[in-house]
Amino acid sequence: MSELTKRIITAIVGIAIFMLGMLYNQLTYLLLFLLISSLTLFEYLDVFNKKSYNFSKVPALALNCFAFLISAGFLGSSLQLQLGVFCVLFSTMLLLSLFKNEQKPFINFAIQISGLIYITLPFILTQLIDHHEKSLIVFGVFLLFWTNDTMAYFVGKSKGKNKLLERISPKKTWEGFTGGIIFTLIIATLLSYTLHIYSLPVWIACALIASIIGTMGDLVESMLKRSLEIKDSSAILPGHGGFLDRFDSFMIGFPFIYLLLHLVH
Repeated sequence: MSELTKRIITAIVGIAIFMLGMLYNQLTYLLLFLLISSLTLFEYLDVFNKKSYNFSKVPALALNCFAFLISAGFLGSSLQLQLGVFCVLFSTMLLLSLFKNEQKPFINFAIQISGLIYITLPFILTQLIDHHEKSLIVFGVFLLFWTNDTMAYFVGKSKGKNKLLERISPKKTWEGFTGGIIFTLIIATLLSYTLHIYSLPVWIACALIASIIGTMGDLVESMLKRSLEIKDSSAILPGHGGFLDRFDSFMIGFPFIYLLLHLVH
């Protein structure tokens, strides 16, 4: 089976599961993003462990779960209480380092905290959108990111000649980047006329963020892999690498879209 066939099959199955989890009800919506963020964070921490940074992944993964419980209101609705609980959990992670026989405890702690900021916080924002149609909104946003990733890949593969940032990612081209933007703008236009939630200019702005900032997010993850001298974060998704490879553009781009939607709501 070719890599392209694997990529297409994985995408179809993944999108079906994703749609079911997002749109079935609010509990499955919460659990879906909790699962994705946990698996992505696990991969992030695991690639460092494979490079001789030996630390337990449990504290960061536990804090990831607590963050979702806080965002869903299970630990109270007071912002002051939520922030207090989160800070206590952060401090507890550092205190636990006193009782571990780690060679570089502060570096290990910094890696885990960077993972929580890089991965957990963007996924937490999917829970904080203040709109009764938030499932449809977030699904539409994901369509923008996926369209950009997919069409940039295919256009770049067939027409790409001029390197976008060869030092970081030798395969990315300006042609693929431009193709991704064009097709993402088309999807944004369709979303504005089908969902009737936001106006066309808002969806266009979301599309540009997904294409431009999202591509930069992809490059950020490429920079991470290059610095650790690895090809993929894992091989759990045939044809796509790992969850970190699949959601890299979203994790950098979505906070910008969240802020935009918050301002226009």
